[in-house]
Amino acid sequence: MEDYRNKKECQYCHKEILKRIKKCPFCRKFCYPQMFKVNSPNIKRNREMAKILETGEFTLQQVGEKYNISRERVRQLYRVIAKKPYTTLLAKRRRIQRRIKIIEEETRKNTVSFYCRDCNKPVLFSESHPFQQIICKDCYKIYKKELRDWKTTKTCKQCGKQFHPYANNTQQFLCSNACYTQYGRGKKQRIATISSVFRINNRIIQSYA
Repeated sequence: MEDYRNKKECQYCHKEILKRIKKCPFCRKFCYPQMFKVNSPNIKRNREMAKILETGEFTLQQVGEKYNISRERVRQLYRVIAKKPYTTLLAKRRRIQRRIKIIEEETRKNTVSFYCRDCNKPVLFSESHPFQQIICKDCYKIYKKELRDWKTTKTCKQCGKQFHPYANNTQQFLCSNACYTQYGRGKKQRIATISSVFRINNRIIQSYA
């Protein structure tokens, strides 16, 4: 039998070279000492394992039980022979599905979502609003300006800024939705403090009664 202790297989051209040589004399590329031998008795077994794993019908554990080696060793040998990490069919399908989703999203952004009701202008998915798919952005700005009463000015009770109220709501005293939410939170806090004061007063009255 030949002595394979001082020999290894090239990572790129798969030819037998000495273990102490770092650069392959055939392909002129650097090799690593962890590569197994070309003519070793286990090379046929390793190539058979790689072919079985490429079919996708067997797992690493099943192949390892068949050849009496661990599943981690099977994964290492497959990486050496196939020159790529081991991935299951499910992982490959998930990668393909992610790529398809990215491509679909990119193509959907450039497709027409709807046509504007007023100007009949095509609106893309990237430009459209998710909750407002009737008119385009330009027509929506004009529509909002028409709703305002530009002759009257009021001051916001929350932030103190001046604003033009809507024509159909003359009793408006807040400029925006953000001020409305802050005003509502402050109102709840004021009600809570008043109710707590009333409770304390009732307890004091009951203690003296």
